[in-house]
Amino acid sequence: MCSKKLILTSIILHIVLAKDVPSITSSETNLTVVMGRDAYLTCNVENLQNYMVAWLRVDTQTILTVGHLVVTKNPRVGVLSGPHSCTLALRDTHRSDAGRYMCQLNTDPMIVQIHYLQVYVPPKIIDSSTGEVVVAEGASIALHCAASGNPQPNITWKREESKPLTIAGESVLKWEGEWLNISVAQRDMNCVLFCIASNGIPPSVSKRILLFVLSLEMSFV
Repeated sequence: MCSKKLILTSIILHIVLAKDVPSITSSETNLTVVMGRDAYLTCNVENLQNYMVAWLRVDTQTILTVGHLVVTKNPRVGVLSGPHSCTLALRDTHRSDAGRYMCQLNTDPMIVQIHYLQVYVPPKIIDSSTGEVVVAEGASIALHCAASGNPQPNITWKREESKPLTIAGESVLKWEGEWLNISVAQRDMNCVLFCIASNGIPPSVSKRILLFVLSLEMSFV
């Protein structure tokens, strides 16, 4: 009889203690923000009691916050603590902020949850042909335009006023790719070209290039 009472008491005690153990009730998040905007990652917690929630940057093994205190020297990091939640605030997000973040309870063993942050970056043209390109009639033309951003931007070439381009013997209104190659320059190709970089994150950016094709004809008096 005593043995049964001890077993029942042990079961009841285990249930009571289990109810008192802190737990993370929210789900892992995969958050995407545009660079320059604020990002918020939240852990919802039950039965926190005297335990504390910490936020860490997984990629660099950096402790960012503990409880309501910010321990990193990064001035853009903040924390919003409540009785049932703890939110990591990243203000004016940079591209380098992208990565994994850990919400951690100082229980034994520790209870952790990983959150993911992706930072989208508008396109920026980082390399291109000069603003004026002069070639002789009949020569080949190779124009280059490259851009950075996240997602990686697409490059589109267009002629001013949406006039067609002659590429590889075909007349096209636009050309995709970092390189615009024209095998034979013709006199009627004098124009203004636009290299346009876009990745779905506004604003798109463009570079204006003037193309001059010099005639080989010579006049004799």
